[in-house]
Amino acid sequence: MKSRKICVFICVIICSYLCLFIGCEKKPTQPPTYDTSLLNAIRFPTSPPKVDGDASDPAWTFAPAREVIIGTKIVTMKAVWSPYPDSTAGYLWLLATWQDASFGIVANGSWLYSNSAWSKSALYEDAIELVWDTPNTGIDKDIWYIGAAKTLGSRSTTDIPGGALQDIQIDTTVFEADTEIAYIDTTVTPPETTWVLDPINLVCHIKSRKFTFVGYADDKYLKNAIIMDDNGTSCYSLNANADTTAPREMQPSPKEFIDLMILQSGEGTNVTGLNVDSIWAANYDSLGVVYNISNHVWTKVDSLGPRVIPVYILRTPSQSKADIVAAASWTDGVWVVELRRVFNTFYTDDVVFDTLKDCSFTIKLMDNCSEANAVTSGHETLHFIK
Repeated sequence: MKSRKICVFICVIICSYLCLFIGCEKKPTQPPTYDTSLLNAIRFPTSPPKVDGDASDPAWTFAPAREVIIGTKIVTMKAVWSPYPDSTAGYLWLLATWQDASFGIVANGSWLYSNSAWSKSALYEDAIELVWDTPNTGIDKDIWYIGAAKTLGSRSTTDIPGGALQDIQIDTTVFEADTEIAYIDTTVTPPETTWVLDPINLVCHIKSRKFTFVGYADDKYLKNAIIMDDNGTSCYSLNANADTTAPREMQPSPKEFIDLMILQSGEGTNVTGLNVDSIWAANYDSLGVVYNISNHVWTKVDSLGPRVIPVYILRTPSQSKADIVAAASWTDGVWVVELRRVFNTFYTDDVVFDTLKDCSFTIKLMDNCSEANAVTSGHETLHFIK
């Protein structure tokens, strides 16, 4: 009788052990699922993204994508946020990528110099704008504008704002055979279809190139149907003389056309009293291949055509104008834009992000066009994943 009880006891122990073992068997980890109709902001699982125009950061790999159709383009958005316990403390990072075959860096109103006279360009830069709904803040909308010529190139290359201003970084490793120039001669019969290096006088097209800009977004707000500037100094000033008939400054010795178009505070020379024709012949025509502002292709400098000087001088912003750190790169027809902003700036002209609340916004895309002709998305929703 005693031995039977022992046997029963042992059987119970074995059965319990087997049940426990089977019940605790690990199931395969399923990747999280997200509502793809939302821009889902996740806590970054690794280190935060560096705001440098490079989307290869591990944090972006984990972030779910939201594809937004805007006109004929698709803008892919991602978002991550810092894991602070307070729902209105921490930072938000945003990533936007889209295809754009033409690289537009000539802002509207840029100065054209031809036949010893100045005029203004009617062309426009590439830009993206985020417009946030701002309930219970006293303003109607918070507007973030990121333009290739107007706002980017105004800070150091580090992720933290401040420090010495630097020119854009140019990755020369992406060139064919380490050369800056490649072109197809379409003037011969039949037209060439292969790339030829080192052109002399023909039209040239960059085969592969990357440009990276670091700066800030231009922060404005809408109130009572009027767009107003946030408090503080903006990241640009107008490059014009007192009577606005000519630029105030020009770069004395630009390294190339992109360097020419990124005019930062302190690096220009006052135009007044200068022999512009001589300076251009000595320092500008030697740039070789430049970006043609007429048809958005890279061309050999035409000594008879107009030259271009940027209409904005870039600088480090202050106060509420310095809230949104931005960086962007254009590589072989693809724009990558990164943004970072604190959840709550404690300025009354800014949207407040809260991980407990969704936030509605729209996207405007400007492809070498004015803001009035921009294409706009429908209402999008930023949703925080806790």
